[in-house]
Amino acid sequence: MTTLDQVRKGEDGVLVIGNHPVMVQSMLDFDFLAGKKDPSVVGIIAGTRKAQKFFFGTKEILIPCFASVAKVPQALQTRVKWMLNAQSGRRTFDSTVSFFERFPEALGGHLFAENIPERHATELLARFGAKYVIAGPSGVGILVPGFLKLGAIGGVDLAQIEAGKLNTPGSVAVVSTSGGMTNELIRAVAARGKRVSFSLSIGGDRFPVTGLERVLSLAESDLATKAIVYFGELGGSDEYEIVEMIKAGKLTKPIVCYVAGVIDEAFDEHMQFGHAKALVARKDESARAKRDALSAAGAIAPASFPDFLKEIEKLPGESRDRLFDTQPLMNRKPSILSTRKIVAIEAVPEFVRNGKLVKQPENAFA
Repeated sequence: MTTLDQVRKGEDGVLVIGNHPVMVQSMLDFDFLAGKKDPSVVGIIAGTRKAQKFFFGTKEILIPCFASVAKVPQALQTRVKWMLNAQSGRRTFDSTVSFFERFPEALGGHLFAENIPERHATELLARFGAKYVIAGPSGVGILVPGFLKLGAIGGVDLAQIEAGKLNTPGSVAVVSTSGGMTNELIRAVAARGKRVSFSLSIGGDRFPVTGLERVLSLAESDLATKAIVYFGELGGSDEYEIVEMIKAGKLTKPIVCYVAGVIDEAFDEHMQFGHAKALVARKDESARAKRDALSAAGAIAPASFPDFLKEIEKLPGESRDRLFDTQPLMNRKPSILSTRKIVAIEAVPEFVRNGKLVKQPENAFA
């Protein structure tokens, strides 16, 4: 069973490390619109707080908070399969190591911060790169439509979730190092009548924990995925990994690629474009050279972005969208004042039932 199969079978429990309420709320909105009975976010590592308030649909809920991963109660531990690390770059290493030491049976995670020290990134790669599926550093996360939204992937508001058809499982995998372009491609795929099977933003820093070859291998082995859409850029050698996979017969599904950065040829010296890797160091790292190599290997690699979008439109895939009314969610307003204090989650065992977060019991407030 692949990681994607496990997600589609319901292994979606997320432990959030750090404070990013907008991103967390977008994940809860995704869960609700996907028809889940329970939120995927089972807890937040947030210092001295006892709980944080969010919406699940139109109702306010409390997500329990804990001082450290070691404080997560046994009843919740069995459900934790994913980590969303929203801490700063310099704090990400220690908290990530702590998470996987505490939850060795987890499936993976997302490192949201950019500019994680390279010695930390390479150490995370050495420790966890082969065992877990980890998006980042510096990306937007992992998406399995209808089942898992880990991070800001696909957008953070209801309009973006709806426009990307994030709750309809599809047949096109979307892969990119760029977080922004990952989100743009998800929306572009949806706008052309296709639906996404899964998406992973590898991350724009120099040393992503889960590299391109591993992600494409997931797509190749995934029965739901019929084709792949990839966005790359000048600099680095990622696209040559695609070339070698095609030549070796390890990647047989149709892949449509766009490599941005031909404009670099207009300058007297190579320019740094956005991400840490987006700088040509050798002639074969230019956007044109990589695009030509992809085409020669058998990938579909158009010369212009409009042609790239036209090729996406030709890909196989039809899906029936899940219909939902987002208007009630647009009008919700959080309560401003509570005159009752929240008691410690540990003191309310009914708050957790069978390892799943349930509605607050009557005595959740004192």
